[in-house]
Amino acid sequence: MFPLIPLFPPFPAATGLLKFARYAAPLWASGILLLWMTRYTHQLGRRWGGMYYALSAVIRPAGVVFLSAGWWLVLSTCQWWSSRGGFRHDPSLDLLCVAGALVSFGFFVWSVLALGLRRSFLFRHADDGLVTHGPYAIVRHPQFLGSIALTLFGVLRYIEYTPAVMHWVLFSLSLWLLSILEEKELEAHFGEAYIEYSRRVPRLFPN
Repeated sequence: MFPLIPLFPPFPAATGLLKFARYAAPLWASGILLLWMTRYTHQLGRRWGGMYYALSAVIRPAGVVFLSAGWWLVLSTCQWWSSRGGFRHDPSLDLLCVAGALVSFGFFVWSVLALGLRRSFLFRHADDGLVTHGPYAIVRHPQFLGSIALTLFGVLRYIEYTPAVMHWVLFSLSLWLLSILEEKELEAHFGEAYIEYSRRVPRLFPN
């Protein structure tokens, strides 16, 4: 459900896009809000019919675009700050970030494939079953975990740049809150099956 953002985005030509850096947080936060609006379409699809599925198929991808754009601005600003001499990169840290980003990206893709492209990026039918295999046997929200890890390794290269760290902290808290809200609806829809699943598998971080 979350974007496949590049770890190290291209440096904005002539710093022209940096004037939009102040909008990074509102952009990714708007993306999360749009994902929250379509966080679960089992019940609403049954209640509103095809119209809700159509709306979700527009709103949910828009949320992914907004979230991606916000984080692109965050990381582009980090690169600009670094290019001005704000931070000297440690080659071993760079290697760790690249390796961590690749693992995080792979975990995210695995999660999307396990849930399915439609359910990840568009909508879910009322008769869709509960997915508990693959990465969903590790945590209940593997796409959220993949997004948190991917952005973490993006800002880790610029750990001395406090605004980037704050973006990541607020982003992680937002996904944690979204996971709680989504689970209330999952439990209402799947009942005892989801309650039993939540007893076995941690919400966001592996035990």
